[in-house]
Amino acid sequence: MADTIRLEKFDAAEYLNTAEDCALYLKEFVDDENQILLFSAITDITRQSALEVSKGNKEMGMEAIINAMEKIGVKIVITS
Repeated sequence: MADTIRLEKFDAAEYLNTAEDCALYLKEFVDDENQILLFSAITDITRQSALEVSKGNKEMGMEAIINAMEKIGVKIVITS
């Protein structure tokens, strides 16, 4: 009989409370060879940022997150 593994719902976005949190979270995936993890982290950050900005928290806007990332040495370049 196979063992059963129970997983609880986990959403990393719920733990991203500041622009610095977002920067440090994304930094963990920047050098990872698995781009799916990087895109997943970007999605988490984008969802949380949009939620916070909709509540009036401008300190969690994308500009604030990009500035926080640059402070820890990660440069973001957005191209079209």
